[in-house]
Amino acid sequence: MTSEWRRITDRTSWLQWRQDYLTASDVAAAAGVDCLVGIYHACHRELCAHEATYPFKIVNFLELVGEAMDVQRDDLFKQWKMMQDVDRVLAEVAGQAVTAGLDLESVREVLVTHMLGEQPLPVGARVAPASEPIGTLPRFFPE
Repeated sequence: MTSEWRRITDRTSWLQWRQDYLTASDVAAAAGVDCLVGIYHACHRELCAHEATYPFKIVNFLELVGEAMDVQRDDLFKQWKMMQDVDRVLAEVAGQAVTAGLDLESVREVLVTHMLGEQPLPVGARVAPASEPIGTLPRFFPE
């Protein structure tokens, strides 16, 4: 477990992290950046949906490595997360899920928990909510 992860596991630091993200994003937008690149996959999963509310793309550094190698894959997770609609996502993946023998209600539960549930800062938020309960803090390693 990284020291940064330990630092943000108390409520005050977690709220500060959320506000720091907003501040950094606003500074990046004001500077006219065209791309905010993250190096940590978990942060990308939490923050990629915010691409819809900023004038720049939010990408994982591996997208840039792939591009340099002439390899390109759509970031389906980001695409689905930006939808903010589990039913639309489920409609897109239902055929593959059924082919794989997965129960659609179980797939829906996973999407709700691990896609929308990984949104500590609501999409479109300009100020980190200070009074809302955070609930269980995200885990560094999924169980």
